[in-house]
Amino acid sequence: IISVANKYLDFSRAVYTILKPKSEENPNNAAKLLKVKPINTVPKIINLKNGDRLLLYEDKSLPQVYTKIFTLGGIRAENTTDNGIGNLFTDLIGKGSKKYSKDHIQKIIEDNGADLYGTLGNNTAYFSLDCLSDDFYSLFPILTDSFINPNFSQADLDELKRKTYQWIKQRKDDWFGYCNYEFKKSFFENHPYGFSKLGETEVIEQISLSDIYKYHSKQLNPNSIIVSIFGNFDEKKTIEMVNKELIDIALDFKPSEFKKALP
Repeated sequence: IISVANKYLDFSRAVYTILKPKSEENPNNAAKLLKVKPINTVPKIINLKNGDRLLLYEDKSLPQVYTKIFTLGGIRAENTTDNGIGNLFTDLIGKGSKKYSKDHIQKIIEDNGADLYGTLGNNTAYFSLDCLSDDFYSLFPILTDSFINPNFSQADLDELKRKTYQWIKQRKDDWFGYCNYEFKKSFFENHPYGFSKLGETEVIEQISLSDIYKYHSKQLNPNSIIVSIFGNFDEKKTIEMVNKELIDIALDFKPSEFKKALP
């Protein structure tokens, strides 16, 4: 790696490109072209009836709404015996729920040109819905039911495991990514920040469908959930809908499952 770096990272041969905006004879002309109403710089924070927190950030410039349900944990909630479970969970969520089948969710999301997906971060896991404003109120219940009452299938888990094994085998094909993988393991040592989000093959093999459901139950802590909604929406109608759709989280919450603090 050092020999390759010495050969190719020769900054005396670098080419730098700088892009600058076209100048205006009258700077006021550019301002006149921007007729979009400025957005608020501070989101509203609202405490919901079930204990969740709601962040509302209105932007009327485009007919779109971006929604995320954040839960505390992420890779920090993993250990050497379950590393990789968060990645499996965030890939599986949204593929079926108590009220909506996998095929129904895929069809309605695609028909509306929306995106429904889960993501694992270092400190949080989050479930997202990106859609047009006109579709927001019909699609939000799908987001919440998929989050609160997911229907995970063994077939989907098996297929995701198969893909994950292949991604793990391909780690060394990307020298930058593999160096980062080894660096984090060495730098963070036994802290979860040193784990790979994909996990390790021998650990993933032991993760069952029951483990995924247990992992999900630990996400339903209303004290650790934040719902963020950004875009063009009706504030009053949105607050009423979020309160209605998320009230079940408080009913299902079991405090005994959340005694252990994150590292």
